[in-house]
Amino acid sequence: MQINELKNDGLTREYKITIEKADLDQRVQNILNDLRHKVRMKGFRPGKTPVALLKKIHGEAALGQAVEESVRESTDQLFREKKIRPALQPKVDVGEVDEEKGFEFTLSTEILPDVDTSDFKAPALSV
Repeated sequence: MQINELKNDGLTREYKITIEKADLDQRVQNILNDLRHKVRMKGFRPGKTPVALLKKIHGEAALGQAVEESVRESTDQLFREKKIRPALQPKVDVGEVDEEKGFEFTLSTEILPDVDTSDFKAPALSV
């Protein structure tokens, strides 16, 4: 995963995140392996359906799920690493997804400002 900051203007942040082919392939493979144990197909014992056949039938759905997981996890990782507190739901724009090359997406968000509370005096109470 590669992260490039495109915009840092006031409280607005925009990042371009690239997910490599190897990461996407691994996620698709894990999804198909999980699906393998749940799907019952005629001619195969339960849990013994070939992954290549599952990929042919359910490949696009598995790819979509892998992209969704990748976006969610990389967004969470970005927020943790950069210590970003988003004020609103981030806007995600996924580019073209190519199983042979991986994919890129753009994440735009507004962040909460840092408020320094060390200058405030304790309020005076009078009875």
